[in-house]
Amino acid sequence: MDKRSKVIASVKQTFADRFRVFDNTGENKKVVAGQFPDVIMMRPEPPPNSDILFVMKIETGENLLNSVAEWKELGSSPSVLYIIAPAEKLDDVKRLASATNVRARFASYEISNNEAVVNYE
Repeated sequence: MDKRSKVIASVKQTFADRFRVFDNTGENKKVVAGQFPDVIMMRPEPPPNSDILFVMKIETGENLLNSVAEWKELGSSPSVLYIIAPAEKLDDVKRLASATNVRARFASYEISNNEAVVNYE
């Protein structure tokens, strides 16, 4: 299981009781603001409720500059964007988001014992 999959598993475990959490990295991806976020969180009411409350973009810490355009688009949607980055890269992500006027919230993750631990701000 790669880093992104481990973080998605952690997000699902944390929020499954409060939201409908979708792993948007496989087939049949949902588009939000013209982009494909890694995780989509919706109201818990059963479908067809399509209120997207949160979208999450999980970064591995590589090629952050290439992610800015996607962050900008997702941050301009009515949903709240969370950028989840490795703990050691979180300050870099925050500076880059601030410098490019990206509207987002942040979380960091660390991989320990083959599981991701996500800390939300």
